[in-house]
Amino acid sequence: MIFINICGIICEYNPLHLGHAYQLAQARQKSSADYVICVMSGSFVQRGEPALSDKFSRAKAALNCGADLVLELPVCYVLQAAQYFALGGVTTLNALNVCTHLAFGSESGYLEELRELAFQQENTVTLQDALARGMSHPAARTLSLRSGTEAQPLITRPNNLLGIEYLRALKLLNSSIQPVTIKRLGAQHNGQTADAFWSASAIRQIISQGNLTAALPQMPSPMAQLIQTLFEADQLITDDTTFFKILLYRLRTMTPEALSAIAGIAEGLEYKILKAAETAATLDGLVLAVKSKRYTYARIKRILCCALLRIDDQLCAHANTSVPYARVLGVRKDALPLLSLISKASSVPVVTAPAKFLREADKYAQACMKADVMSTDIYALLEKTVQPAARDLTEGLIVV
Repeated sequence: MIFINICGIICEYNPLHLGHAYQLAQARQKSSADYVICVMSGSFVQRGEPALSDKFSRAKAALNCGADLVLELPVCYVLQAAQYFALGGVTTLNALNVCTHLAFGSESGYLEELRELAFQQENTVTLQDALARGMSHPAARTLSLRSGTEAQPLITRPNNLLGIEYLRALKLLNSSIQPVTIKRLGAQHNGQTADAFWSASAIRQIISQGNLTAALPQMPSPMAQLIQTLFEADQLITDDTTFFKILLYRLRTMTPEALSAIAGIAEGLEYKILKAAETAATLDGLVLAVKSKRYTYARIKRILCCALLRIDDQLCAHANTSVPYARVLGVRKDALPLLSLISKASSVPVVTAPAKFLREADKYAQACMKADVMSTDIYALLEKTVQPAARDLTEGLIVV
C-alpha cells in the first residue's frame, strides 16, 4: 500500500494575499503533503458580510496558488462563532477520511503552548460571572482561561484563538489528523506595515478606496489578476449599500416570531433588531443600534446574515453535530486522483453536481445546500451589474 500525506487548511481568502501563499507553501512543506485541500468560506465570510469577490474566483485563485482541491464550507458554519466555524471545517476534513494533517496560522507559532491553552479547564465561576456582567461569550470564555499575564497575549490574538478552536475540534472528534501551526508573518489581523505582508482587511480597505495599484502587489499573481479583472468589471463588493437595502427589506417583512427562530437570536434580541430596522439608514447604524457588551459587532452582523438567508437555530444545531456534505468547488488537473480518492473514502457525500444532489439529498442536507445556493444568489445582486441566479446549479466544476 502506498501512503500519502494530505494536509487540510480552513480559510476564507478574502482575498488570498502573500501571507496566505506563504502559509500554503509552509503547510505543504511542514506536513510533507502530497496534496493540500482547502475548506473555504463561500459567498459570505465569518465577519458577517459578503466576500470581496465571488467564491468561484477565489477557489480558482487558490488552486493557482498552491491548493490541490477546494471545498466550500457551508454557510451555516461560516455565520457562527469561531468555535463552530472551526468545528465545521475540521469535521468536513475529518469526514473525508483521507486527511493526515491540518495546518493553520497563528501569532504564536508554537503548537504546544496553543494545545495547553486549548485543553486548559475553564473557570466556570469566572465564566458565569463575566456573562452575568454582560460580557460577550467569546470574551468571557477567554477570561475564564487566563492562567496569568503571560497567557494574555496568546488568548487575545485572533489566529491563536481560532487555532485553539481547531485543536479542540480535533480532540472532540477523536480525530487522527495531526495539527501543524505556521507562525503568522507580517501585519496583524486588521493592519498593514511597510515591511510586511498586509492583512486581508487592509487590502480590502485599500481596494474600497479605489487604490488598486497599492493593493495588487500584496497578492500573488493569480489572485491579483483575478481581482484586477473583477475590479475593472465592477464585480467586487467594495461597499455595503446594496447589501444593506436587501437586508433591510428582509427585516422589515419579518415578524418577531419568525426572527426569534433565527440562529443566534435570544433574550428578546428580535425586538431590538426590528425596532432598529425601522429607522436605520446604514448597515453600521443598524448594527450599532443593536450591539452591546454581550452581543459584539461581528456577532450581530452574523445574526443579520442568518436572518437574510433564513438560517435558523435548528439547522445550525443539526449541522454542529453532523456535517451534511463536502461540496467541491474546484480541483487541479494533476490532483484528479485526489478527488477520486475522497469520493471513495468520504463518510459524507462528495458533491460535484449540486443540482443533482439537491434532488436526492435528505431534508437536512437540502436545507444546508439551499442556504448556500441562496447566499450565492443574493451575492449576485450585490455587484454593480446584477448577475444571473442559480450559479451554484449551473457552474461547472473548476479544473485548472
